Amino acid sequence: AVVSTQSTGWMMISTISYGLVFSWGKLGMNIYSSIFINSLSGFTIKATGITYYGVKFFGRKNMVVLAFAGLSSTFVLSVACYGVKVSEDWRLEQIFCLCSSLFITSVWGPINLLTRELAPTSHRGMVAATCSASARVGAVIGPYLALLYNDMDARYVLGIFAGLAGVAGIVSWFNSDSTGKPVPSTPDDIADLYNTHKKFNNQE
Repeated sequence: AVVSTQSTGWMMISTISYGLVFSWGKLGMNIYSSIFINSLSGFTIKATGITYYGVKFFGRKNMVVLAFAGLSSTFVLSVACYGVKVSEDWRLEQIFCLCSSLFITSVWGPINLLTRELAPTSHRGMVAATCSASARVGAVIGPYLALLYNDMDARYVLGIFAGLAGVAGIVSWFNSDSTGKPVPSTPDDIADLYNTHKKFNNQE
C-alpha cells in the first residue's frame, strides 16, 4: 500500500512539475520573467523553512495533502481567471501558475520524508527506488502534456494539472502518518504500529 500510494504521489508531482516548466512559453507574455520568478519561489520556500514549520505543525501526511490541495486550487483559479490581464505583460493565469510552484516545492520535501519513514528498514531502499522511478516516468509525461497547448485550449491543460494534483491529494490522504512514530524496521513493525494506533482510536 505504501508503494502504490506514494508512487502515485511522486509521479503526479513530477508530471506537474516538469509539465509546468515546459508551459511558460504558453503562459503569460514574458517567458524569462516567469522562469526567474518560478526558480526564485522555489528557493524562497527552501530558504525560509516554510515546509519545515508546516510539517512540524500539520504533520507529514497532512502537509502533503494540504500542499496537493493548494496546488490543485491554484490551477483551478488559473482556469477560472484565464485571459484576464493585470498589465500589459501579466495575466492572472500566469500569476496563479507561479503560485503553484510554491506548492510544488512544498510537496517534494514532506512526501520524500513520509515515504522513507513509512517504509521499513528492510524494504526502504526498494520503496524509495520504486517511487523515484515513478517520478522519472512523470518527468517524461510532463513535457508531453505541455505539447497539448498546441492542439487544445490552455484551460484544458491547466485543468489536467489541477485534476492530477487533486487525485494525488486524495490518494495521499489514505496514507498512514509517520509523525511522532518510531521508524519501522520490518513489515511486522508497521502492522504493530497500525494496530496500536487503531486500538488507541477505539479506546478514545
